[in-house]
Amino acid sequence: AIDRVLPRHSPVLLCGHSYGAIVALEVAHRLAQGGRRIGFLGVIDTPLRAETRTWMARLQDICRNLPGWLRYDALESDWSSLAARARGKSRDWWRDGLAALGYGSPSAHPDLRAYYGKSTLPPEVVAHTYARLDALRQHVCRPFDGTVVLFRARAQALAGRSDRALGWAGLARHVEVYDIPGHHDSCARPPHVAHLANALSRTLVAHGADQPQ
Repeated sequence: AIDRVLPRHSPVLLCGHSYGAIVALEVAHRLAQGGRRIGFLGVIDTPLRAETRTWMARLQDICRNLPGWLRYDALESDWSSLAARARGKSRDWWRDGLAALGYGSPSAHPDLRAYYGKSTLPPEVVAHTYARLDALRQHVCRPFDGTVVLFRARAQALAGRSDRALGWAGLARHVEVYDIPGHHDSCARPPHVAHLANALSRTLVAHGADQPQ
């Protein structure tokens, strides 16, 4: 589709949020293999899968993530959403803990209350989310011989990875990181999306990707 609408001499500008960032990375690889030039690759708050972490490493991540999580997640969320997410996380931790002790097996899919902060979800949302999670679990990201521009939400998942580049430093030749107010979802919604738009515009100018080709 890109080849049909964009002249071959024009560089391709790609950007994706969350799951879409992994899609953008794979598209960049396939286009580059076909001889296209990638002029820009941006990823919006997409942590790469962390290797197995010790409990001490997890505790350190929680301590580093706590201030941003409190400011831009807990304080900006309603209590019903926080309660639903807490119930979902607790159920996941309970099942995984029992599995680690030899009682049952780890859950194939996480409790989606922890993702969406809602007690009930439409079946199509559940099916779509599980399909994306399965795709991410099976996909292996390939190293990118270029610059990745990461727009990082100030609030990361409390028990998520806390490294500055969210794992991209081990995948890309160079990573630029820009902090955006909000959490994984709210950074792309008003009012925080204005900060994201400004940061994206500035980086496109800095990379010369705002000029017509």
